[in-house]
Amino acid sequence: MTDFKHGSVKISNDIIDQLIAETALQVENVEYVTGYKNKKLEKNKKEGIVAVISDNNIEIALTIHVKENKNIYETSENVQKALKEQINTMLGLNVKGVNVICK
Repeated sequence: MTDFKHGSVKISNDIIDQLIAETALQVENVEYVTGYKNKKLEKNKKEGIVAVISDNNIEIALTIHVKENKNIYETSENVQKALKEQINTMLGLNVKGVNVICK
């Protein structure tokens, strides 16, 4: 939650997870994000997106599926870079780490 002169702003975890998924999907060669389907988060997911926020910091873990015959390492690195930039820009949070699991 961020405090402002006239109140505060609280962003739900689902919105943060959706931002993470949409950002990852914009990266070339990401086929899909586990736990996110048809622009919606799947409830009761055992894996997919986990975001832990503490103070002004966030740590992210997500499972992606890379398109067949594409460079997994390069795609994962691009997802990490995109998420760090987007989360910092949109939410003002310091990204401590982005752990990408590829399937």
